[in-house]
Amino acid sequence: MKTLNRRDVRRMKLNKSEKIIFVALTALLFLGAATLHVKHLRSRYDVAIIVDGAGHALTLEEAFEAHEEARKVDINNAATEELISVPGIGEVFASRIIDGRKAQGRFYRVDDLLRIKGIGEKKLAKIRKYLKTEK
Repeated sequence: MKTLNRRDVRRMKLNKSEKIIFVALTALLFLGAATLHVKHLRSRYDVAIIVDGAGHALTLEEAFEAHEEARKVDINNAATEELISVPGIGEVFASRIIDGRKAQGRFYRVDDLLRIKGIGEKKLAKIRKYLKTEK
């Protein structure tokens, strides 16, 4: 089997059907590359407008904060199941929180959980981001 060098390749001639196939494949290659490029550009500039309940547009940061705030558990109104859903709070702490709420009244700040037996600064630091107090 003879290996081809550059001079041999230059001398090769394509017949008409081979030229048509070559042009069609080249066009498909460029079309595919252009499609991928356009998809990439579109994905970089997709914009979503987030509107609050009053009809005001929110920045992405404001929308994220509102979403995070809505997901927090209100320690003054939460049932046992809701409190248990918080990472770091099990059945024991959930029942202690509810018992403390009944005995000593509502929590005015999340820091008021420090009055619950077993919840210290370290524990509070771990669960604080999941909790809130409704006014």
